[in-house]
Amino acid sequence: MSSVASRLPLDVLRIIFTSIRKSSKNPNNDDYDIRRYLHSCILVNRSWCRAAIPLLWRNPFYYFKHGNAKLVDTYISCFGYEEYIYLEEEGLELNRKSYARPTFDYASMLKRLDYDRFCQSVDVWCGYLENAPYNSISLMIRALFKLFLTRSVILLHLVLGEWLSRKATDYRYTRLIEREFKNLLEPVRKLKIQGEFVKDRVLTELKDSCKNLDKLFVYLQDSPPNYTEELESLREFSLFNSFLENRF
Repeated sequence: MSSVASRLPLDVLRIIFTSIRKSSKNPNNDDYDIRRYLHSCILVNRSWCRAAIPLLWRNPFYYFKHGNAKLVDTYISCFGYEEYIYLEEEGLELNRKSYARPTFDYASMLKRLDYDRFCQSVDVWCGYLENAPYNSISLMIRALFKLFLTRSVILLHLVLGEWLSRKATDYRYTRLIEREFKNLLEPVRKLKIQGEFVKDRVLTELKDSCKNLDKLFVYLQDSPPNYTEELESLREFSLFNSFLENRF
């Protein structure tokens, strides 16, 4: 690598790395290859690391369909006093000393949330707990949402409904539409959602919370009446009569 490239200004590096990330939308490119490339960039020097890290952490759950407990550990290391106290009061105590404060505030970098993979990561993480309260998964999801709110996360893209077997009454989905977290969803501009529950109040609540939504992609087998008319104000609305589990 040339000495010039290693000394490029941070703003220039961000533009270059962002272009590389966007190139992953090309069907000839592999998202995982792009991720590996960006990961190698963080090893070059401090400036390259500062430029690449936010891109790697803008959609961390996308790459782990079956969950990743280490992602949850990393976010816990970003916890402040409020999140720890909330969990302790609810009976879920964490060893704070085992979570060293990270160099970067990873929580603030989140831009896309693959919600089902996020929940799956929490499931996996809770599987390692001993003598945990029965509702530990729900508690941790809430604590992480609190973290995202305190870090003023600007969430732009939400993917929901990958677990087709789950119903709208599943607490994982009802947690998402709680009024407490309405501000977290307000910036969302693109929503991808599938499953029969999109016909009921979950989608209605999401529409109400995502005030800046202009792109909605819905995957379901039977279209509800007047579905398109209800959402015609969106700039881009796509309704598919099949589920796209592998490409969702």
